[in-house]
Amino acid sequence: MSVNGVPFLGFLCVCVPLYYLAPKRLRWTVLLAASALFYLSHGYRAALYLAGTIALTFLAALRLDGLSRRRADTEDREARKRARARLERR
Repeated sequence: MSVNGVPFLGFLCVCVPLYYLAPKRLRWTVLLAASALFYLSHGYRAALYLAGTIALTFLAALRLDGLSRRRADTEDREARKRARARLERR
């Protein structure tokens, strides 16, 4: 299915109303499902690409979250050390 073809126009005419009929908290699932269906219409290679992209993005997000938490812990420890040093100077 090409984005400049008639089948895509039909696909879009189905997806847009579904998006606006869905409750706001579920709209992302409609977009996710529509995106997956669009990729799957291009064959298994596109599905593998989509799965790889999802996995890589998920792993990168986990890594960034871990780095962020470690940095926050380090900053907390340093702040406590500075506060302790200030108290000891008094």
